[in-house]
Amino acid sequence: MQEVWLLHLAACSFLTGLIWVIQWVHYALFDRVGHETWRAYHDAHTKRISMIVVPAMLLELVTVLILVLRPLEGLAAGEAYALGLLTCLIWLSTFAIQVPLHGQLAALQVPSLPRIQKLVLSNWIRTIAWSLKCLLCFQIQWRWQTLGFDRFS
Repeated sequence: MQEVWLLHLAACSFLTGLIWVIQWVHYALFDRVGHETWRAYHDAHTKRISMIVVPAMLLELVTVLILVLRPLEGLAAGEAYALGLLTCLIWLSTFAIQVPLHGQLAALQVPSLPRIQKLVLSNWIRTIAWSLKCLLCFQIQWRWQTLGFDRFS
């Protein structure tokens, strides 16, 4: 189970850093892409970022499911459920809001400022959820290390 926790911590940490880059750099600069290059740029962005995001999100999902179904000793049920609920919120936001917005943007020949603004604003859901989840993971890890709790016995 040590491996499951460490993989989850790594995936969550990686995705938290990545979502901040997407929020502050990628999405924030979508409105600066020229009309003549919009479609090619958005298509390339979507394909390339998906190759990074999808495997990490799947790893995070699998490991959180294991942690919820078979919590580690020393991991409170509420902590496991909080990790699971935040993961569900992230996936729900991704597939109910961000993916459809990307689909709308991909269909356009030129960038749509209102849709880009909606993407940037709605992406705060994932940015905040991943940040909270990462803080919770590190709080749990810190507690275990500080208290000397042998969580992997």
